[in-house]
Amino acid sequence: MAESTQGQPAQKRFAVLRNRNYSILFIGQVTSQLGDGMYTIALMWCMYLLVHASPSAAMWLAVIPIATFLPRVVVAPLAGVLVDRWRKLPTMIWTDVVRGVAVAVIAILVTTHSASPWALALLAFVLAVAGTAFQPAQAVLIRHIVSREELMQANSLRGSANSATQVLAPAIAGALLAFPNGAAIALWLDAVSFGVSILSLLFMRVQEPQPQTRPLTSGVLFGDIRDGLKAVYELPYTKVLTPFIVAYNFAVCAVEASLIYLYVPRYMHGNGSSIGLINASLGIGEVIGGLVLAGVTARMAKEKTMTLAMLIASLCMATFGAVHMVWAGAVLFFIGGFCMIMVNATFFTRIQAEIPPEWLGRVWALLTAVLSATLPLSNLVFGALATFISVGPLIVFCGLLAAVISFAAFMHPLVRRSSAAPSTSVEA
Repeated sequence: MAESTQGQPAQKRFAVLRNRNYSILFIGQVTSQLGDGMYTIALMWCMYLLVHASPSAAMWLAVIPIATFLPRVVVAPLAGVLVDRWRKLPTMIWTDVVRGVAVAVIAILVTTHSASPWALALLAFVLAVAGTAFQPAQAVLIRHIVSREELMQANSLRGSANSATQVLAPAIAGALLAFPNGAAIALWLDAVSFGVSILSLLFMRVQEPQPQTRPLTSGVLFGDIRDGLKAVYELPYTKVLTPFIVAYNFAVCAVEASLIYLYVPRYMHGNGSSIGLINASLGIGEVIGGLVLAGVTARMAKEKTMTLAMLIASLCMATFGAVHMVWAGAVLFFIGGFCMIMVNATFFTRIQAEIPPEWLGRVWALLTAVLSATLPLSNLVFGALATFISVGPLIVFCGLLAAVISFAAFMHPLVRRSSAAPSTSVEA
């Protein structure tokens, strides 16, 4: 049952933190995300130390991102179906146990100098598979513990905190790596962070509805996945906006993930620190944008705001491809981050609010899989184009393509008619 803040305005700034279950979950997950950020840097560094003298070093360094990414696309749809059949809080606890043990094993191997490339890749894959069940379970659990009116605030604060950890964790990990056994220390800290997350989940008191009990056969499995797709198709909001969000992600992912590493040194005459500053500006923009969004009124026309934020972020990206000053690039990325947290929080909050909880796990997992798949596709397409087209004009093109997609979404009749009133939800 959702806890609401009785006698207070539904969107009073940070009112959702008065919700005992949510505040406990929030603290545990911020701690865990900080550990995860350190784990990513430390694991890649450990792999580098193991393979840097090998002719296949580049291949091995690519194995970790692949092992982390593949489950998000391949395993996630199955995990979403299973999550809808399991109680969410125990699912989160056990997946954290699996991930915590896996990180602890990596830390032991690194500490005892027993690690091998295959062991690191396999354990990274195990962590990623467990994560595919944790994320949709968390989305459904938040739907149970937070009132509908406070979902936007809850997700905005989570997004803001996640962005803050993405800024802080690499800095902490980088400082630790300067010391002997620093990578092992970072990995142990991540294992401890999973322990904190597990303890926070054990302290929560949630009354969950009884999940499905019918046997899971291959026919039922694919039928449940089809039900998830049906839910996306039947809800006007997701049917209309999901293609725009997917196309938008495709247009912008390559810029943030790879093209910036070519553009900043060649055109801005910057270095690694310059890239770090620009990426940090993006994260800081997301932090501040999330805090602002957490305090806005519930009467805003959310779809209009979301598509307008997409358009502003797109134009910032297009402008970024035409400027040659690092400070200007940092400002543009800050504005882009400020806008994009509003896009992500608005889109996924509406899904949480409108999709029936008994279908939400599989829908969340399916959307996560589709959106995750745009990252390698975007890098493949625009990375190939970067061998024929100058990086600056290519970034401008990506930004303008995203702007066209954003404007088309803004002009769609569903968005133009939108108001603060929620749309009709899908009947289970």
